[in-house]
Amino acid sequence: TSERTIKLNHRCVFWLILILAFVLRCSQINSIPFWDDEMYVLVHCAKTAPLLDLFNDPGNPPLYFVLFKIYSLIVQNPEFYRFSSVILGIIFNICFYFYIKHFLGKNKALIGMFIPTISIVMIYFSQEIRCYMLLMILAVLNSIFLFKFDKNKIKYAILSILLLYTHFYGAFFVLYNFIFGLTLFKKGKKIKNFILSNIIAILSFLPILIYKKTSLTSNFNSWIKIPNFYDYQSAISVFSGSILFFIVFVIACIYLYKNLNKKQKNRTEINLSD
Repeated sequence: TSERTIKLNHRCVFWLILILAFVLRCSQINSIPFWDDEMYVLVHCAKTAPLLDLFNDPGNPPLYFVLFKIYSLIVQNPEFYRFSSVILGIIFNICFYFYIKHFLGKNKALIGMFIPTISIVMIYFSQEIRCYMLLMILAVLNSIFLFKFDKNKIKYAILSILLLYTHFYGAFFVLYNFIFGLTLFKKGKKIKNFILSNIIAILSFLPILIYKKTSLTSNFNSWIKIPNFYDYQSAISVFSGSILFFIVFVIACIYLYKNLNKKQKNRTEINLSD
């Protein structure tokens, strides 16, 4: 009975957090008009726009444009266009819950899930017609399948491809996972399959790179200056809330990483003694 009560309470908290996430993301969602980047997406995904326009953005791969084109054909009321990102924001919270659960258990996963629920940055991205929430969903799923690579080789490769086709920053995430994977899978058939999955992902991305390089203009975003140290510092401050919060976050990550290593060593020692 007590176990059932605990499970029921856990589920209640889980759904309450999701409801809160939904309410916060829907709050004043259309209080301001579409801004430049959103209008850019709407123009490329317009019903009358040529299909090739979905591939003609020099700064972004086409996956999000294709998905939003389908969404806008189904939901034709502009009042609900931003709701597509609300849905993605909720899906991200669910994926993030399972990601934390894999490492720290379901109770701490609820805490981890609550943080992006109330994050101003996450709420903002969940109210914007841009690809960022889709990118984060794919990044979390890709990481989950990295740690469960044995039974999810194909899924990992597919998610890596989807990451690359969502945003060019996805290439950095695929690269980081590849470097981490090389330390995680050191020998045997597993490392060969892992390297092969990454090669397939890279080769699948070459056609869109070649198309953008040969067909599109090179003066896209030429107004953006090369970032300096202050720009990086400002970006960290904005996305973390402050430099102090960023330092606390880094310290917490190091602490969690050391604890996870200790637990892993203890489990290995127990298994050897058995």
